[in-house]
Amino acid sequence: MEADALCALDILSCAGFVNHFGRSMSVEKIDISPVLLQKGNTKIALYGLGSIPDERLYRMFVNKKVTMLRPKEDENSWFNLFVIHQNRDDELKGKLISNSKNLSQNERQNGSIGKGNGSKHGSTNFIPEQFLDDFIDLVIWGHEHECKIAPTKNEQQLFYISQPGSSVVTSLSPGEAVKKHVGLLRVKGRKMNMQKIPLHTVRQFFMEDIVLANHPDIFNPDNPKVTQAIQSFCLEKTRRFPAEEPHGSPVRLLWLSQQFLVQRLGPLLVNVQSSGKAESPIQLIEKGTQEGSQTRDSRAEKHREA
Repeated sequence: MEADALCALDILSCAGFVNHFGRSMSVEKIDISPVLLQKGNTKIALYGLGSIPDERLYRMFVNKKVTMLRPKEDENSWFNLFVIHQNRDDELKGKLISNSKNLSQNERQNGSIGKGNGSKHGSTNFIPEQFLDDFIDLVIWGHEHECKIAPTKNEQQLFYISQPGSSVVTSLSPGEAVKKHVGLLRVKGRKMNMQKIPLHTVRQFFMEDIVLANHPDIFNPDNPKVTQAIQSFCLEKTRRFPAEEPHGSPVRLLWLSQQFLVQRLGPLLVNVQSSGKAESPIQLIEKGTQEGSQTRDSRAEKHREA
């Protein structure tokens, strides 16, 4: 194994701690060979792919440089499970792409698909679901953080997709506020069942958008007691959430996203006391935008240490 191709997973795999599959050594052409498993009459072909720059992998799919190999014997009797760890296209952009074979030469060269639709990923910084082979039965899509573990059907390719999401809160984004789950997959023949299992000890994360222009009496930069007003407002918000964490989960994380059309308040650091516990810092972070009049975004984060 070449030193420049070594990663942490390779070391763990060599030590026998994990079974590392789905790794590609070539950047020119990828042939995905499945791991074949059989128990009784149930046969599973397990495919894997991930950790490839999305723009490069996008181009390889478009140029037909990615091939999924099928079992030689009785290929239609296998349950085909594909595990992928790449950026996933959002729903709108996915609808704009019918199939890679229908792309024009111009689209192949500049990746102009789906531009301007507000996607969280770039024009080619993702892998469209339609790029995957239609013989697949189930796709387990990693890398994305929002938990969408219940399998959903791709009506064009006719396979199902399960997106487990992250098991802990790793970023301050709306997708992280969704209830976290893991799944127990049961396969018999060509039929499957995914059992959702909620995670009870994940740190709770709450997120809410507040338009500060709707509260001019509170968020008034001319008020000498504006800091106290914001402190009281945020404290009242925190009281709406459970005081005790269920199942012994860690302390809560509160993120208030605030947008207002008033003069600049300036960065404020507010300490909020809750239920007699240690003070919790709330930092209002400003993000400037220009939309006719001066528009600014503020975000408030509450992080309560155990």
